[in-house]
Amino acid sequence: MMEVSKSKLAIIFALIFLLFLSKLYPAQQRILECEVIEVSRSYKSSIPDLKGINFILIHHARNLERSVFSKLLKSNNGRQVIFYFKGKKLNGILFRLSNCFGRGLLLYKGRINIKSHDLIKLVLP
Repeated sequence: MMEVSKSKLAIIFALIFLLFLSKLYPAQQRILECEVIEVSRSYKSSIPDLKGINFILIHHARNLERSVFSKLLKSNNGRQVIFYFKGKKLNGILFRLSNCFGRGLLLYKGRINIKSHDLIKLVLP
């Protein structure tokens, strides 16, 4: 029978313990305030699946967050996100616009009365 040294056993126990803790305390979500640059206007579509899809063009709300926002756009391109506007929670898909530095395109379904220069809270996984 193979003997396991105390140090190997301690390492295995530590890894199992850390794995257990990671399930109890998942990684914290990032919340970033973003300024709205442009919003979609009403449009007409005969395709039912396209009805109600809107977009918001966003960028960082504060200059200090410019590099953070840029990194988050690169690492979350095409991902589902949550955002809040005036307390209303909405789901969306965030896209990085590679030819528009520091800009994100947020697609969502639903109706909200949002306009340029409004602020949203973007929640990233």
